[in-house]
Amino acid sequence: MLIKIVRTFLGCFLTGLIVQSAWVALVEAYGLIGGWFAAFIIISPMWFLNHYLGLIENEKDGAWIDMAIGIAVAGLVRDLFKIHSFSFAFKVLPVLLAVIAGGIVGGYLAVFVKQGMAKETEEEKI
Repeated sequence: MLIKIVRTFLGCFLTGLIVQSAWVALVEAYGLIGGWFAAFIIISPMWFLNHYLGLIENEKDGAWIDMAIGIAVAGLVRDLFKIHSFSFAFKVLPVLLAVIAGGIVGGYLAVFVKQGMAKETEEEKI
């Protein structure tokens, strides 16, 4: 259990660190193409490590934990230490709540879509 926690920590830490430190620099230097390049050279290898190789291990019947959580937390904490104040947290709270609500609704609807697809597959077999 401890090794699973350490691996998940490492996967989220590395992803958050690299995205929060390199992405903006690439966008500022190369504009829109820099953003696409950052997505390719940062997210692709981190997705491979975290999800394909299983650095972040997800239980088969459990909730899916994604590396995006690590990126989001790293961004919030980075700004907290940069500004040395919690005032920004209150400014972004409406957006953060909207993101959380959107994720909840999206996850809820994904269950219905997946169940509907499974039902259609079963009906085709009959």
